[in-house]
Amino acid sequence: MLTFIYLVLMVIQAVFLGFALRHYQKTRALYDLLPVIVITGLVYDNAVIALGGFVGAGDALKVLNVPRFVIHGLATPLLMIWGFGVARRVGLGWAQSRRNHAILCTAASLMIALGLYSDVIRLDLQLKVEQGITRYVNIGGIKGPPIASIVTIIVLIVIGVGIWRRGKSRGLAIGSSVMFIGAMAGTALLGLGNAAEIAMSAGVLSGQRAE
Repeated sequence: MLTFIYLVLMVIQAVFLGFALRHYQKTRALYDLLPVIVITGLVYDNAVIALGGFVGAGDALKVLNVPRFVIHGLATPLLMIWGFGVARRVGLGWAQSRRNHAILCTAASLMIALGLYSDVIRLDLQLKVEQGITRYVNIGGIKGPPIASIVTIIVLIVIGVGIWRRGKSRGLAIGSSVMFIGAMAGTALLGLGNAAEIAMSAGVLSGQRAE
């Protein structure tokens, strides 16, 4: 059952990826390439988890799992930079400041560095079979909640609320809020975090339409 759910999540993210690619092709803006990178990682993440049982435990599956953590650790904070770009283009006052742009880019860089340390340098994969799902988890990373992801989500919530208050789309605020709940509770139920990522991706697409 969970394998089917992950396959469905993969397909939904793939559809979202198509929309993100179309938007980037229209704008050719570097900001709009960042969601493409992140959502590509989410498609891959769900695909590898869904197909883990078919591939089976071993070196092949272990190698396939490595990019899940590398992409997640390095790409997710890029949404902070993308969000700032959206905030600037919809006319949020604080986003017009070069100083604030530098502050946010610095924060994103720090979160990427944190992801590099936790999900790349300290990557130590261990097999985990759970509810019919065969995957590898990182036991070497920083323990506790995913700090980089949570910081990124909080930034997106703030930007989303700002967009909403300007009378534009509220999708980014809602989608990021759902993702925040999923990130905090994701370890309690297998698949919950990945399901919440659907809301985040939908929120990102909604933020693009708000421009």
